[in-house]
Amino acid sequence: MLTLRRPAAKAAAGINSAKHWLAPLALFVLAVGLLFFRLGDAGLINICESFYPASVREMIEANSYVIPQLNYQVYFSKPIMTFWLMAASYNIFGLNDFGGRFAQAALTVVLIMACFYVARKMKGNLAGYLTGAFLASSPFLLIFTRASSIDSFFTVFLGLTLCAFLHVVSNGSKRAWPLIYICLGLAVLTKGPAALVLFGGGIALSLLVLRPSIADFKSLSDKLHPIAGSLLFLAVVLPWWLAVAIATKGLFPEVFVFYENINRYLGHVVLRRTFWWRYLVVIAVGLLPWSLYLPAVFFDTFKNRKSTDSLLDPRVVCLSFAAVVIAFFSFSSTQLETYVLPACPPLALAVGLTLVDWCKGFNIFGMKWLRGVSAAVRFMGWVGFIVGLAAPWYFKDLIPWLAFGMPIAGLIVALGFNWQYKLLKAERIEKSLVVMSTTMCLFSTLLVPICIEQFYNDTQKEVHLLVSNIKKTPAQVGLFMHYLPATMYYTEGPIDCFFNAAQIVPSKPDSQKLYVIARTNEAAALSINPKITIHRMCQTQKWGLYYVQGGTLAKNAPLEDTFRRLSIMDMVNMDNRKYGVLTDYYSGGNLNLPERLRKHN
Repeated sequence: MLTLRRPAAKAAAGINSAKHWLAPLALFVLAVGLLFFRLGDAGLINICESFYPASVREMIEANSYVIPQLNYQVYFSKPIMTFWLMAASYNIFGLNDFGGRFAQAALTVVLIMACFYVARKMKGNLAGYLTGAFLASSPFLLIFTRASSIDSFFTVFLGLTLCAFLHVVSNGSKRAWPLIYICLGLAVLTKGPAALVLFGGGIALSLLVLRPSIADFKSLSDKLHPIAGSLLFLAVVLPWWLAVAIATKGLFPEVFVFYENINRYLGHVVLRRTFWWRYLVVIAVGLLPWSLYLPAVFFDTFKNRKSTDSLLDPRVVCLSFAAVVIAFFSFSSTQLETYVLPACPPLALAVGLTLVDWCKGFNIFGMKWLRGVSAAVRFMGWVGFIVGLAAPWYFKDLIPWLAFGMPIAGLIVALGFNWQYKLLKAERIEKSLVVMSTTMCLFSTLLVPICIEQFYNDTQKEVHLLVSNIKKTPAQVGLFMHYLPATMYYTEGPIDCFFNAAQIVPSKPDSQKLYVIARTNEAAALSINPKITIHRMCQTQKWGLYYVQGGTLAKNAPLEDTFRRLSIMDMVNMDNRKYGVLTDYYSGGNLNLPERLRKHN
């Protein structure tokens, strides 16, 4: 019979070292560099992060922190936690790009160090360092974390829930169990009931694979304190849900559960093709080079699962959690790449723990795989070096620091990945893995900001500079043929997105002025009414700002009114090919509209 017992506190290699603090210090410094280097140097990226800065700015302006809002309407898409965290950050650092991203970056550093701590308690400093470095330098996680995607916030809280769970059931902690329920509650306040499905599914799959005895199951239950934990979870979750339900007369929970969750899962909200293999490709490419270890880690974990001396083998738990995340969203008819971000922490833990086992024990299969990955990574390093040298010559429009940074990033990855290969050939396996993971951290510290800033400059910067010309204007503002929520943040006022020029109708003498933002190659389509004149005010290469003389923009009804007319079955079954995505804000409403704007609407 499997028994649940706590490993000796100092059995893991390296934990007795007088310098065991060097590993967490080095990882912390790397994590801070990865997450904070040039964090505020790119503007908002549509669409992954653009909703939330605009929404939080409005909430701060209205001094309203219970009902999420966007474009001065109820924002039904997500619960409150992301908005609260960003609002706190804005209040500390000001309404700027760094302030909007600080909370996510800081929380991700906390997650990285939590993964380090849990892995170190299991197998020593090397396991902790590799786990933290793998997670911190994963390009997929890092890109969306630096852009404050809501799925990154969700990943942090769900990852901390997993770390607390492992600390209780695998490390034998008697004090960490409240953290499981607090972090799970915060995950629910970030993205809703999906947190319960993913966490519960991960536990269920782990138990199905390991099949513990009744006595072991009871021991596990005793350690988790499910009754007290459930009460703690409800104490975290219920106050806001009750407050928002009262404030919206039950509309927010109804729309969020039935339209935003069930309707989205059924594929009616985001209309794109789905593939059962989509997330396997996302993981394989987005977690390079660490994803090269995953097939062997999976095989080694489940081949040896019966030899563990713990009720819940941490590697089985981690891979089970990751599998549930991937499977749950693969079966969904809505497949956004960021949905699978919560699989990153458990995969990093599984890889880190497995590699340490290979280093410490004689494992022919593991050693062959280490050599194969080491050679592949060496090749990737030299490819990165060539690309880094060639990029400034090929891409002529790189801003100066990017042109300077890419060759340096290429040189770092080439030298580091070549060094790790030589160390492995000399059978200095542990040092080889440390060099590889540290190199990837240093490389990503330069490469990810380069990619984000170049993408912003190529796709977003022009329109953001353009709309700054009408910042805080009392006039009506329309955005033609595009949906760019970040423009609401930069204008600091409502923007009406419209897709049909016929929505511009003749105005009355006392009507607001109307400005329209449009791409220069689409602006001609605005001139369909001879009684309305379109004047170009200013222009960038791709975008123009136009003054509409004699016209005003016909508004749609606020979304709150729209949803109140729908039944629950309407919300579940609504096909957005006919109606559009209702939680996208194509018109300005009047919820908490400041006085300076209310009088003009």
